[in-house]
Amino acid sequence: MLLGRPMSVRSEQTRAELNDGIAAKIAAFKEVFIPYPIHMSLHVELDYLQKLGRQTVGQPQMGLRVLGPTGSGKTSAILAYIAAVERRRPRTATFVPVLKVDLERGSTPKKFMMSILQAYGDLHAGHGNELALKIRVFACFERFGTELLIVDEFQHLNYRNGVKNDVTDTLKGMLDAGIVPMAFLGTEEASPMFVRNLQLNGRLLPPCDLIDPCPATS
Repeated sequence: MLLGRPMSVRSEQTRAELNDGIAAKIAAFKEVFIPYPIHMSLHVELDYLQKLGRQTVGQPQMGLRVLGPTGSGKTSAILAYIAAVERRRPRTATFVPVLKVDLERGSTPKKFMMSILQAYGDLHAGHGNELALKIRVFACFERFGTELLIVDEFQHLNYRNGVKNDVTDTLKGMLDAGIVPMAFLGTEEASPMFVRNLQLNGRLLPPCDLIDPCPATS
């Protein structure tokens, strides 16, 4: 083959077809979830939390703490749980049984509300003050029949001294509203947030923290 000779149309098509196949296989591999026992235990706890919430609507709801190091499979286990729920009771345009939100670094109570509204597809999630956003969030929980809110990257919530900006007090208030239970996922950096707020801690089920399912052996 001479240098600089252009590829034939057929060669380009073949390469494109190979790329399509490789991309599809990589995407499928990324969706593989290997259910370690500790992850299945998490599924059991989430199922209990969700069903408990259904039976106690209008009463103060419970939360669940799920902390673990990066790479412990928290997010993968959560996505697998959501997929299992939606196989039994499919998500539709008007029904969202489980909602997962991912927090950005330095999130505040207002940004937290915005994240929830964005997860519902609200195109005006940033319009309004914190109270107005909270009212809209509660309305979405009821309108879409949401039974469980999962908050990922919990360590990104911004703790500040002072009642006005204390995110943990906001979470406690949301649980007290009696609409939806919540699971909080994060790294061990989030642990002090629970320790500082004993009232929030009192609204949590026993923690379901994840340790490394495959610890290194010497």
